[in-house]
Amino acid sequence: MERAPTARTAAIDTPCIEIVEQIAALEDVDPTELQPPLHDVIDPEAVNDLFSPTKRNGTRESGRVRFDYLGYDVVVRGDGRVSVSSGRTQNSKTDE
Repeated sequence: MERAPTARTAAIDTPCIEIVEQIAALEDVDPTELQPPLHDVIDPEAVNDLFSPTKRNGTRESGRVRFDYLGYDVVVRGDGRVSVSSGRTQNSKTDE
């Protein structure tokens, strides 16, 4: 199951908030229940800083970070779009 990429809409949203919200929705859990927490896998502050608006023209047009979190393929693009694709292997929920 792949969720369509979304652009951050509110000024307070960050790529890492979007990542956590998308995966929590896919997992049907509260974002605070994701284990391990995102900050145990990557440095959220560094990711957010990489994709924060520039002083010169506001948005970044290039750059990309890709990593695996809870079995999902996560991509953050320079323009702030976040996509989460199901590449579920380990840590996946199974119907038992």
